[in-house]
Amino acid sequence: MEIKKCIFLSDLHIETDKEIEKFLKFIKKTDASAIFLLGDIFEFFAYDNSICVKKYEHIINELKEISLQGKKVVVVEGNHDFALNGKFVSESKIEISEKEYRIDLNGKGAVLIHGDVFFMNRIFKSILTSKITKIIIKFIPENFVMKLGFWFSSLGKNKREIVKEEMIERQIRYLLKMFKDSAEILISGHLHKPLMRKFLLGDKTLLWINPGGPDYFCEYCDGDFYIKPY
Repeated sequence: MEIKKCIFLSDLHIETDKEIEKFLKFIKKTDASAIFLLGDIFEFFAYDNSICVKKYEHIINELKEISLQGKKVVVVEGNHDFALNGKFVSESKIEISEKEYRIDLNGKGAVLIHGDVFFMNRIFKSILTSKITKIIIKFIPENFVMKLGFWFSSLGKNKREIVKEEMIERQIRYLLKMFKDSAEILISGHLHKPLMRKFLLGDKTLLWINPGGPDYFCEYCDGDFYIKPY
């Protein structure tokens, strides 16, 4: 599938009815042929939790309908939304990626990743997504899991507006180390800050973009990228 126009969103942390309506309005309005959601779209959603499915059912149903209409819909899991297979994707063509997702944009290889690449994030997420944890979760009341998930999510709310340059540089170093030889474009989230930088690596130029949710998104159209207000 050749992609001429697509959008990238991350870190919307949707929680309230107003935020749900805003997302639905945005998704219904876009004329992009592909929608890439790069993690933390939801404030908390994991383990196929039926209460979360109910809370976000309008978003899930809209994404399913869009995917069945022929648009490409890809969800790259974040650190607030993970283990999304099951009810989230059933009877749809939504694609879920637990780690990175690769696409071709105008002949250039692009890697899409949430960006929670810092050491403790990776360790904590590996525990949360392990087979053992998924088995244990089945024996815990879903209402308790949801409340605990939203409580943990709320702990970082006051820090979301504060992005230290060191965090940006650490993410860049990790992404370049992992993907500089296999990609020409890197698109990541997690930082809550709109960023677009180019790196000259020998005779190769690598473009790195952070859509900057929850206040911005990134649009790709006819070979160019644009960061716009969400």
